[in-house]
Amino acid sequence: MTGFYRSSYFDFALNQTKVVGSTQFQSIHAREAFPCFDEPDMKATFKVILGRQGNMITLSNMPKEKIDIVLGTEVDVYETSVKMSTYLLSFIICEFKSLYLQTDPFFPLRFNVWAQEDKLPQLKHAANIGKKAIPFFEDMFDLKYPLAKIDLVAIPDFKYGAMENWGILSYRDKFLFYDKTDSSELNKLEISMVVCHEIAHQWFGNLVTMRWWNDLWLNEGFGTYMAYVAVNSISPETKLLEQIAFIETKDIFVLDAVKSAKPLSAEVKNPEFEGMQPQLAMYKGCLLIRMMENFLTPEVFRQGLRNYFKGDSFLWVIPISYKSILENLSDTTVNFWLTESAATLPARNKELLFFNAGRMGYYRVSYSIELWDRVIENFSKLPNVVRAQLVDDALFLSRTNSMFYSQTFKLLNNLRTETDYVVLSAAENGLKFLMNMLVDDRRYDTFLDFIKTLVEKVYYEVRDSTSVRYQDVVKRSLVMKWACSLNINDCIARAEYMFKIWKQTEKNYELSVSPDDKEWVYCYGLKFGRSERDWDFIWKRTQETKNIREKSALYEALACTDSISLLDKYLDISIDPNSTIRKQDKRYVYSAIGKNNVNGAVRMLDWLDENWEQILKYYEGNFPYNAKFMIEPYSENACTQERFDKLNQFYNKNKAELGTSGQIVEEVLDKIKANLRWRKISYEDLFRDLERVVKETTAGNEVTTNSNEIDGIVVEEGPSDNEGSGTGNTETPTGNEESATGNGGSATGNDGSETGNEGLEAGNEVSGTDNEESGSGDDESETGIEGLATGNDGSETDNVGSETNNEGLATGNEGSGTDSEGSETGNEESETGNEGSATGNEESPTGNERSATGNDRSETDNQGSSTGNEGSGSNNDGSSTDNQGSSTDYEEQEVTTDKEVTEEETSDTEVTTDKEDLTDTEVTTNGGRKSGRRNSRRWRSMIHYLMRNGYPYQEAKAIVRDENRLKKILDNRF
Repeated sequence: MTGFYRSSYFDFALNQTKVVGSTQFQSIHAREAFPCFDEPDMKATFKVILGRQGNMITLSNMPKEKIDIVLGTEVDVYETSVKMSTYLLSFIICEFKSLYLQTDPFFPLRFNVWAQEDKLPQLKHAANIGKKAIPFFEDMFDLKYPLAKIDLVAIPDFKYGAMENWGILSYRDKFLFYDKTDSSELNKLEISMVVCHEIAHQWFGNLVTMRWWNDLWLNEGFGTYMAYVAVNSISPETKLLEQIAFIETKDIFVLDAVKSAKPLSAEVKNPEFEGMQPQLAMYKGCLLIRMMENFLTPEVFRQGLRNYFKGDSFLWVIPISYKSILENLSDTTVNFWLTESAATLPARNKELLFFNAGRMGYYRVSYSIELWDRVIENFSKLPNVVRAQLVDDALFLSRTNSMFYSQTFKLLNNLRTETDYVVLSAAENGLKFLMNMLVDDRRYDTFLDFIKTLVEKVYYEVRDSTSVRYQDVVKRSLVMKWACSLNINDCIARAEYMFKIWKQTEKNYELSVSPDDKEWVYCYGLKFGRSERDWDFIWKRTQETKNIREKSALYEALACTDSISLLDKYLDISIDPNSTIRKQDKRYVYSAIGKNNVNGAVRMLDWLDENWEQILKYYEGNFPYNAKFMIEPYSENACTQERFDKLNQFYNKNKAELGTSGQIVEEVLDKIKANLRWRKISYEDLFRDLERVVKETTAGNEVTTNSNEIDGIVVEEGPSDNEGSGTGNTETPTGNEESATGNGGSATGNDGSETGNEGLEAGNEVSGTDNEESGSGDDESETGIEGLATGNDGSETDNVGSETNNEGLATGNEGSGTDSEGSETGNEESETGNEGSATGNEESPTGNERSATGNDRSETDNQGSSTGNEGSGSNNDGSSTDNQGSSTDYEEQEVTTDKEVTEEETSDTEVTTDKEDLTDTEVTTNGGRKSGRRNSRRWRSMIHYLMRNGYPYQEAKAIVRDENRLKKILDNRF
């Protein structure tokens, strides 16, 4: 997709494929279309003449001068261009139609947005933003737009997000198309930002241009910062200037600190500058320019820009600002200039000072332990931007061993009452590093429990919000995604329920889930659903939908599966010559696999290595561009020498063919080295500090339970998964032939019961439902509540001779059992991990013929059993959920099965071994359809076996869920 290339799209109205001829010349691809001196400082004028068929149009940088007929072919002749660089020239041949807007009645600039005719209604938002951006920049730069027209064109196949060709701006189509029925608020914001970024380049980049690619940062930095300023002015409800420092710094400080990082203005010998660090060029450049505007003041900054366009320039040094807590902390005035490596300030009557107000400077701030204590004490009194800055800085400083995690965790405790989007966003992003680093540790659940306590309050506040105010919408979207990533039961249940509705909707299913909810609903609906069947269903809909936003959301969701075999399937589809995934969208597939799945980045590197020649051949000249998206995510959770060696060996073997993506490999290796240093210095201290802070926080406080309703169904969430909670009411109703002991929505080992078991929490996913198949033996059957189950994360009850099988956890007091035929509540020698903690009464016989333990999110295998909350009993005929005496919309809904699943139908193959590693353990693999019941003891035994043989916990869990991969490993083992 460089030079003059062919693109295409399908016209559904005419049922045929249409062709587009388009260009992409930056940086050195104009030479692929015509002979030229293809360097940015060698500016020239251009005369463009394009022939076309009668049903087509052409577009170029300048207005059309005339139309000639040459040998029966229509020829469009364009005005001679202004003097410009070769990379800014463009021409397009297509059958598009345009949406025309006039920017100024007194200066009628021709402003058109072009696309396929049926997409014209979706161009209105981009057109309105662009129409307002032009006069905004004209005023800021005190210089009229220099051409007589401007076109924005939606290209179906486009390598980058957009390109600032002078007078004819090219965009990947999704960055111009907006429909409020299928686009989220963040989609809308993204379109505004990309439109304004490219329009800003019409002055900064096109009118004044860098001499060589080493100063690309100035070009891209200005474009990025000016987009923030313009969108904040045009759409003030976004409050973008409050967020810029946290949006743009989230990865840049890390990237800028690694050994392979280059200066912003570095020597460039190879003009194929994509191999440089585009993130640093855009985002660090943006932040430095923002810093410059602050110390110069906006008025001086604007005058400087005007002078710059006339040939002047200016320099700066590091500005230091500080304010007392008693002063206006929004005042970002510079106090002094740091010209040396250090400076000393006189004390001001022991006032608490905050530095780098508004984070205008490109640096972080650390305080002494005593000052951090005072900061923590006054945290809630501070403005939102200062709170966000403190959270972001603390997490990063702890990461670099410049601050104790005990201080950071104490600071984070303030998030329990936080409701501001900017602060929450900074915390969510900063905590990703720790989640990635700790995910394979058996103590990960303890860390996760702590984070849950920070999020739960705001989660329950926003989950049912219907506000359309921008800040409320984006906050809810952030919190819902975050809560589901933390495995908060209520969030997962909602995702499953909404995902099921989406699957059941046949017409206009794109509208069945709110655009702002699609990311978390689709991802966690698949992750906790029936893996392969749901995956195939989503893939089928990517083929069916005509909606670009829906297709993008589904591509992201497909990467959320835990199944390695499905990830392999997805990766293979990406290089299938017949794949329906456009080449421009392959990068999103690779990024999603690396981001959404803990096993994804490792598996993707293996896949790249295993299929090296095939992938090279498929991508040809675009291989380095796509390879970097396959490799870049690898460092995110890599903190072992083994992971470093794996990538290093891959790099040494393939260095010659990696091209410009080799620099990405060096960056990733540097990041892993930094992760290794962090692990060596901070890893164990983190857990000790966390344990101490949690004890200090909970000391003297009672653990309370929040009762929350979902569509009339009461689900009780404890604030944490630790210490001392019991599971039930003082009296457990029994006497039903098939009943559940789950009371008040509490689980056995309720939020807070810690199993003390390696890699397992009470009723977490390890003791959970087989999400690939229904726990009731039916394709779609659940507890009678569509998409909502009661009980622990995925715990499943097996009512014929059932056991709760939560190792280290009992349902009832030590030694108390059920009076059930063949049934055992609890596990051999199991305890809650809390001395004296019980699940109900001191004596709680069930007297049931088949007794089940109603754990959070458990599926019951009884036809007609109910989940009774808050003392309500089981109602086994016509399973209803009784919540504090109130019925739900699903009252009297029966749990039905299409077909009974028998032992014969499951075609189970039992592999029994008395080897040392698996003594007396039965390993069940599936040759056909699953029975719908999983023996959780066998499941956990397999996980322990895999961990003893070198597999990290999360990967072992994923392997057990992936029957093909498990069978392959067992076959090799035995």
